[in-house]
Parts: sequence; structure tokens; C-alpha cells
Amino acid sequence: MQTILTRYKPQIDASLIKLLSKHKKSLTEVNYWGEDVIERLIPLATSGKTIRGSLVLFAYELFGEKIHDSVIEVAAIIELLHTSLLIHDDIMDGDKIRRGKQSIYVQYQELCAHKNVPNALHIGKSMGICTGDLGFFIAFSTLSSLSISANMRLSLLHILSRELSFVGVAQMQDIDISARTENEILSLYKYKTARYTFSLPLAVGGILAQQSASTIKQLEILGEHLGILFQIVDDQLNLFGDAKTTGKPVGSDLRERKQTLYYYYARKFLPKNIWEEIETTTAKDLSENEHSRIITLFQTYGIMDEVEKKKRKLSHQTEKDISSLRLSEDKKELFRKLSSLLLARTK
Repeated sequence: MQTILTRYKPQIDASLIKLLSKHKKSLTEVNYWGEDVIERLIPLATSGKTIRGSLVLFAYELFGEKIHDSVIEVAAIIELLHTSLLIHDDIMDGDKIRRGKQSIYVQYQELCAHKNVPNALHIGKSMGICTGDLGFFIAFSTLSSLSISANMRLSLLHILSRELSFVGVAQMQDIDISARTENEILSLYKYKTARYTFSLPLAVGGILAQQSASTIKQLEILGEHLGILFQIVDDQLNLFGDAKTTGKPVGSDLRERKQTLYYYYARKFLPKNIWEEIETTTAKDLSENEHSRIITLFQTYGIMDEVEKKKRKLSHQTEKDISSLRLSEDKKELFRKLSSLLLARTK
């Protein structure tokens, strides 16, 4: 089942390397940071799961279209935008590891520290912000020069700008830790992750395949449900996964008070004294024993069961979404396998 998406990765990675390398010469003419930043962006952009870009090609092929260079470039653009968001996200969350490597801001922080430059952390974060910004600019510059019709280019510009704007305000809500109710948390999942991870690439694939507005809307709704499922599994991996496999520090969501369903149900169902103890424990890096105890408590007080109920409900809704698509049964089955793959992932 993994070949559903991973088979697209080599093409997307090659396109990413090509479009980033294309800008190296002109940026190097500005100063030596031009080459440096591209050399850091390429390995980061190509070391992810490439889910978003792959979904563009997946949707495009489902509607009977043969993949060509411009479609692959759009997939690469979406991956570059995602990488840029992650660079900024790591600065906001203080995460030092991204995709199994040092976060960009940490790379620059250590470069400054090695040169004995004062305020290395501040400079590292500033350089990280510049790197993320550069990724956005390169992505939209590439979009403006794609070999597609002007109307299609405008449609892509509109949907990309809209969905990234949604991510921006959802991220503000996440930082503010203002999502307190279950519905608020699900809304945060929808606009911070689900729509831009699934609705956006599926819709973009449909737009490139010249599908109707009603079909694009169906793909967006399906993407919302798939994406919320994806985020719940992501939360699960953050709490209970293997850091070596996920490439992220385990338990960081609790430490940073991220408003997840696990956090919400734990606050709701755990006795007050136990919950306060967990909050104190997770304020630092978890030991293996502390990690195991939290898992046991979540199982004992039904927190895991509550999340599983939500996952089953979303899986049922996803099946209804897939069944309503105007696709042959064998192509609908591909969507079902994709849904199963998302639930079974370990990173």
C-alpha cells in the first residue's frame, strides 16, 4: 500500500532540487548566503514524506491524466511551501530536530556559536525566518512561470494563497493555546493541518485535471476528514511513538501544552492531582519510566478509547466521502487503501 504515494517521491524530489538549484546562481550573486541557504534547503525539502506533493499527483492520475513536468512542478511547489512552514514552525515551537536532522535555525545558531558570534540563538532564529521566507518566494516565483494556462495559474494562486492564510490564523490560535473545547481543537486540526495537507493537494490535482467545481469541493471535504485523522495519528505518534522513527522528540506536544484531543481528554478525565503531576512531569524531557507511566494512565482512564472513538467516526465519514466520488470502484479502492495507510503509519 505504501507505493500509493511513495512512488511519486523520486520525481518530486528531483523537481525540488532542480527548482532550488535554479535560484542558487542568482542568489549567490547577492552574497555568499545565497549558496549557503540553498544548500541547506535542498536536503530538508527532500527528506520528508512528500505526502502533499504526492497527493497532487495521486489525484491527477485518478482522473485519468498522464503526469507531465508542469504537474510535478506544482507538486514540488507545494512541498517547498510546506518545508518553509516547518522552518518557521520549529522556531515558534523551539523544536531542535526536524526530519531527523537539526532544524534550520539550530544549524545557523551553531554556525554562529562556532564563530563566537554574540547572540547566536537570536541570529539563528532570524536566519531561519529568512530561510522560510525565501522558500515561499521561490515557490510563488516558480508558480508564476509554469507552462499552464493563465486561468489555471490564477486558480492555483487563489487556492494556495487561501489555504496558507488559513494555516496562518490557525497557527496563531495554536500558539495562543486558545483551543479549549473539543470543537475548537477539531477546527484547529482542520485549518492548521487537514485542509492544507489533504484538501489543498487533492483539490490542486483535480484543478490540474480540469475537474468540475463540485468534484473539487468533494475532494476538499474528503481531504478535511482524512487530514483530521492524519493529525490525530500525528498526535498519537508524538506521545507514544519512537523518536528515532518519527524524527521528532516524543512528548513535546504535552510539554508545549499543544491543544490536542489527547490533551483535552486528559484534562477532562484524569483526576486533578494526577493531571497536575503530568503537567509538571512533561515540562521537561520524559524519562522512559515517566513515558510508560503516562501511557498507562491514558489507557486506565479511557483517554485512548475516547480518541479511538473519534478515529472510527472519522473513518466512517471518510468512507461516505469516497463512495460519493464520481470514480470507478477500483480508483475508490485506492482512496480506501490510502486511508488505511494513514491510520497505520509509524512516522
